[in-house]
Amino acid sequence: IAKILAAALLMIIAGCGSNQIKLGAPWKLPEPTGAEDALIFGHVIIGNKESPLTPEYVRILRKGKVYAGAGMQGIGEKTHVFTDGRFVARVKPGTFNFNAFYANQTNYQVETGRNPTWFTIGPGQIYYLGSFHAKHERAEKMWRPGEFSVQRVDKPDERELLQWLLTVSKGTGWETKVRRRAGSPVSTPGTSAPNSNAKPR
Repeated sequence: IAKILAAALLMIIAGCGSNQIKLGAPWKLPEPTGAEDALIFGHVIIGNKESPLTPEYVRILRKGKVYAGAGMQGIGEKTHVFTDGRFVARVKPGTFNFNAFYANQTNYQVETGRNPTWFTIGPGQIYYLGSFHAKHERAEKMWRPGEFSVQRVDKPDERELLQWLLTVSKGTGWETKVRRRAGSPVSTPGTSAPNSNAKPR
């Protein structure tokens, strides 16, 4: 059963430029820096499914790490986000949190509570975070937090995204691991959409 969450929707005055990668454009996964490197992948869309907004940035936080970078993309693990909403991040093993995503000068803050949902990545793991659909629940005045819900959805599913990972890993150090992962039974995503009780204020 899909879980629904309410979370803070924050307008960002100083927006950052889009770093989306055009789906289908020549692109390869960044080479692993060691055998322990892992991948986190998933998909997010916002609003109308027929004409969705897609994030320019997806924030994934490592537990216990202090991020010293500037701007939205300086906080969190480096993610590669595509124009249709799919994303992938190369990480070292550890414990992580799906924290937020950014689109159209708006920060969709998924985790706002004191007990965020964490998931653990093992050495060399290819981890499917899930596919999510965010929907606005209430119209708010400019520069005030709003309310939205995030629901886990079936499409694109893990198998479809793994087939895509096969194409962008071809000829890289990831190819063998991704091919092995794509040939395995699909997994149950290890984390459901985080629970938050944040309200507009």
